[in-house]
Amino acid sequence: MSRELKIVLIVFGLFAALVIVSFVVLVIELPHMAKSIAQSGRDPVAAKKTAEKIATFTLPPGYAYDTATDMGFTQIVSVAPSDPRQRGFRIQLQGSVVPSNDSSQVEGMKLGMGLVSRFAQCDLKDDGTDNVTVRGVVVKLAVVDCPDGKIPMRIETGTFPGNAAHATITAMGIEGRDFDTTALHALLQSVR
Repeated sequence: MSRELKIVLIVFGLFAALVIVSFVVLVIELPHMAKSIAQSGRDPVAAKKTAEKIATFTLPPGYAYDTATDMGFTQIVSVAPSDPRQRGFRIQLQGSVVPSNDSSQVEGMKLGMGLVSRFAQCDLKDDGTDNVTVRGVVVKLAVVDCPDGKIPMRIETGTFPGNAAHATITAMGIEGRDFDTTALHALLQSVR
């Protein structure tokens, strides 16, 4: 057998083993993930428990947990105004057990935000004008402003020090109407 054929067979074997292991892990984890998603849903007690895995914080006045999902390796919690007339604004927190390099995360967010801004014909602002201090660390929020685009919205997103190895916050709302910078900053500043 030639050296090249051996290398190809080894690479193929490693790839096949990776696919099999991934499938087995998925089959084992899928029932747990489905159960976690079903239990969290819109239950405020389960949502608070899931949120505590991401970060310990105080909800801004007039806000409540909207939805929560805990898949074991990642958690997602949505916070929204209690008043149904202001439901055009959401704050989503996401935590992950997988640590992330801040600079690579920022670059990934810039790329994603750039795609969103181009799709919605928005102006991407990443000048650090929206900074919030969380646990003594200045958190730079990337901002997409879209007052005159296809969709008049504003999105702010960033990573922050939380209870999870990696914590991200994203706030989205209708520009000039529902976006609540005060609530976003209050939530981030309450992280302890």
